[in-house]
Amino acid sequence: MADSVLTRARYAGLDFDTHGDDLRAQLQIKFAADFNDFVISSTGIMLLDLTAFGLSTLSFYLDRRATDLYLETARTRKSVARTTRQIGYKMGGAVASGVDLDVSITTPIAVNVTIPTGFKFKGPSNLVFEVARDVTWTPVEQTNGDVKVVRCYEGETVTEQFVSDGSANQVFDLRRVPSGKYLVTGTVTCKVDGVDFTEVGLLEYGTIDQFEVGFNDDPPTLRFGDGVSGNVPKLAATIDVSYRASRGRDGQVAKNTITSTVRPLVVNFQTIGLTITNTVSAVGDDAPESLSRAKSFAPKVYKSRYRAITADDYDGLAGAYADPLFGRVAVARAISARSADNDLTLQNLLTDIDAAIASFHPTITAQVVVANAALGTLSGTNLPAITTNKTAVNTQLSTIDTTADLAASGARSVQDAAADIAVASASVTSSVASGNNQVDAYGPTGTGDLTAPQVDSISQYFDAIAARATQISASGSAASSAATTVSAAASTIKNAVITAQTATTTIGTAVTSATTNTSTVTTAVAAISAANTSVESTIGAATDEIFAHVSAFLNEDCAANLVVVPILTLDAAGFYSAPSVGLVDSLQNYLDARKDVTHTVSVTSGANFLVPAVISLRIGVKRGTVSEQAIKTSVGAAVDGLLRNRAFGSALYISDIENVVRSVSGVVFSNVSITGPGGKLDASGNLVVLDSEVITKGSVAILTEIAPN
Repeated sequence: MADSVLTRARYAGLDFDTHGDDLRAQLQIKFAADFNDFVISSTGIMLLDLTAFGLSTLSFYLDRRATDLYLETARTRKSVARTTRQIGYKMGGAVASGVDLDVSITTPIAVNVTIPTGFKFKGPSNLVFEVARDVTWTPVEQTNGDVKVVRCYEGETVTEQFVSDGSANQVFDLRRVPSGKYLVTGTVTCKVDGVDFTEVGLLEYGTIDQFEVGFNDDPPTLRFGDGVSGNVPKLAATIDVSYRASRGRDGQVAKNTITSTVRPLVVNFQTIGLTITNTVSAVGDDAPESLSRAKSFAPKVYKSRYRAITADDYDGLAGAYADPLFGRVAVARAISARSADNDLTLQNLLTDIDAAIASFHPTITAQVVVANAALGTLSGTNLPAITTNKTAVNTQLSTIDTTADLAASGARSVQDAAADIAVASASVTSSVASGNNQVDAYGPTGTGDLTAPQVDSISQYFDAIAARATQISASGSAASSAATTVSAAASTIKNAVITAQTATTTIGTAVTSATTNTSTVTTAVAAISAANTSVESTIGAATDEIFAHVSAFLNEDCAANLVVVPILTLDAAGFYSAPSVGLVDSLQNYLDARKDVTHTVSVTSGANFLVPAVISLRIGVKRGTVSEQAIKTSVGAAVDGLLRNRAFGSALYISDIENVVRSVSGVVFSNVSITGPGGKLDASGNLVVLDSEVITKGSVAILTEIAPN
């Protein structure tokens, strides 16, 4: 980088030309009589130039050293960290991303299975996620396939050991931080001969077992006290140090990308099968605090003396805050709420209520419509059809019952006739036998005068009558048997008809009950619909009352000192996103411990107050440049840079966009317009937001064309 573009302290008259001119002028004044050879090629001028070069080089290094003495002009991380440390501000280290894994056991065993703290899961790009705390499954939970949440953080635990020399202000270099990784804030633990020492931001006054970590030293350092501010580890004491090393911003992963372990989980010499997934992406990661951020917040924090009294105090303390588990605050803004409109915590709660109603109300309305349609079909079609069919069935059952009675009566008549036939047949048979005896008596063997042929003829006649009587008797018996069967069948039909009639009576009762229930359900559905409308109306009225109530005590007479602090974090692309609940709660506790006793502080998410800028660009590209696509990409990156890390309440002007677009090499002209969001644009097309709002990227449409010569 050229010296001319470096931000540095500038002292006039310390460059090569000035030194040369001053030396030449001094020669002309003091040695005019002895030296007058000022030709460039002369030996004297050569020596003069060498001296000027040496002086200018020395001046350059003096400038560099002086530059690093001032916070505004310091350029190296070590210089900025040392300068801010002198005013009580500790530059933050890296923050590891955190993620919740859903884990279940696929190979149950008869003992408890514990995933211990420090167990490693594998993410994409060889990222390692360590378990933050033990999670245990009982045998029953394993068998049931219970899914448990396992909290993990990206990075690996590293240990180092040192030996104290007993001197004051000992500093130890932490050299085992892997290349490409950072020491994570809040993860350093230290034991001196087995006794825990506590990490502090800056060494505090008192004989305390404490240590300080230099996250921004290269390599990071561990510093002990001098016996006045912090105890001195005794001579030859063993110092055991443990910390987590993380990739910081590069440790973020998308959802459903962590599915395996670095090494198998083994319990009781058995390898335990696990089902693993992360249903949400990792959040909270960040690189070590940037120099620009430290330069911005160090004076604010120093001014606050770590007490929150003014809005600037809250801005400084909240904006500089980082939690070792939940990440770093990207932007914050303290707002003194004087009405319900600028009580952002209230606004967020009301937004949540509206969202719940918005999802609940259409569902209820749709279900009421479906229920009404079903009830209409039931009462208008189904129940009348059942009633009609019931009447038709009863008519058919009555007909069947009458027919069965007739069949039974006919069967009894047949049985009576068959009995009469049997009696008559027996009588005929008896008469035939008697006739045969009489014929025999009148025949040749008897006392009569009938001839043998006559006797045979008469006997044959009687025998035919007997045979016919036997046939009639057999037919009568068959008829009697059939009549018995018909009678039994008729009896069965009668019993079935009685059962069916009872069933139709039950159906009639059920239809009557269903009709009554339909009316009841219809009334209930109508009541639900009315209640839904009433709830919507009631919540609307209650919301209005909340506004009125809050505005009654959040007023200009300072009866209530409510300070609302909306915060945001960064997503993987470097744009603002909603903070985690953990980060909101952590900052809430931090500010509660530092606020003025008369203040009420409410930390809330600023996600609902993000204003996504919608930008349209038409740019002319110089003919013969590398490529339109390359310039388009460069312009997009320049605009993205303008839309990152913006402050609350900061407007976006068209001229701002034009300036960054025109700075891209190869751009000849630009036509910029901000098209959204609606209601936020002023008469000139600039995007103007409230103090409680912050601009971020919505969409950027870029159209390129070759500019005319």
